[in-house]
Amino acid sequence: MNGPTPRGGSTEDRLAFEFATALGERDAAHQAETERLLLAVADALDSFGRLLDGGPEAAAQDPAGFAAGVRLATGQLEKAVRERGLEPIGVHGELAEPATHLVTEVRDEPGPEDSVVEVLQRGYRHQGRVLRAARVAVASGTAQGPEPAPLSEPEPERTPGTAAAPAPAPTVPVPTPTPADPAENTPQPQEPA
Repeated sequence: MNGPTPRGGSTEDRLAFEFATALGERDAAHQAETERLLLAVADALDSFGRLLDGGPEAAAQDPAGFAAGVRLATGQLEKAVRERGLEPIGVHGELAEPATHLVTEVRDEPGPEDSVVEVLQRGYRHQGRVLRAARVAVASGTAQGPEPAPLSEPEPERTPGTAAAPAPAPTVPVPTPTPADPAENTPQPQEPA
């Protein structure tokens, strides 16, 4: 048997033929989509190649133009993968979620607890599935920004008609005696009498 045929045979043969046909169509569609993606990536690679052909001298002569070229080539690549369903994960200010973020650092910076303060490496999701979690630094939630310095020490409250309580004496650390020679601290054997 060379493969399923559409005519004749049993119901099993017909179902096998339909399955093989559907599988072939799916594979052809997948191949065509892969080729479109690779061509889009090739266009972005060509753009990066043109930027690099100028060498460091070209970048030094026109840094703003070089940076704009890098942004354009990066945009080409990002557009190509976004059109095929790749979504970036990791935005400054969003709340970090265990399913999509890998917290590598907790910083004492202003912001709600677990809010992203820096994206160290973007993550990506494709068709709802996380391919790579975003590596992020998050706020601890304890810092609320700089506090204003007090203008003067507040005076303690007192009941009218009473004298102000004396200020507590400053605490002075008391040094503990330490022997100068460790042998002085070692018990000496007693001689028999």
